[in-house]
Amino acid sequence: MDAGTPMFPTPHLAKLNALLANRRLPRSDRPRVEEAIRRYEHWIGELRAVHPGQEDAVQRLVDATNRYKMYVELDLIFDSPGDFLYRQKGQLKLDNTILEEFLPQLLYRALSLPDNSFEFGPQNTFAGCNCSATAGSDWQTQDILHVVVPCGCHSRANLPDHYM
Repeated sequence: MDAGTPMFPTPHLAKLNALLANRRLPRSDRPRVEEAIRRYEHWIGELRAVHPGQEDAVQRLVDATNRYKMYVELDLIFDSPGDFLYRQKGQLKLDNTILEEFLPQLLYRALSLPDNSFEFGPQNTFAGCNCSATAGSDWQTQDILHVVVPCGCHSRANLPDHYM
């Protein structure tokens, strides 16, 4: 990876490694998970081969991800000789984390973005927002909006000075 490429989070690889270390993983599934890790590395290699702003970037990224996702969902999980992977599908989140890794790659590689325009990786975000209009003595002549964000932060837009 070159110096200009950001470090992307790898939640899917972390799930594969955790699954491989899981003592409840049936022996018959161990080689299948090891193969999934090899295919993961190949998938990431395909994504890295796409250069930011490349003309066919979206198609190449989506095709590579669809192939890998199909392998995980069908060959690894559904076609497993036992039912451990299928029963634990919701807990393992193997298929969901593929998209978690794909989206930052898609943004970085498919779009021509100015340097440092995005931060990749876990971020603190708000889970909700409560918007309400407050009427004051000048409510007919001025729009007033008070936004309260659940973390206790407040943002006020277009409020007269006496409301600040």
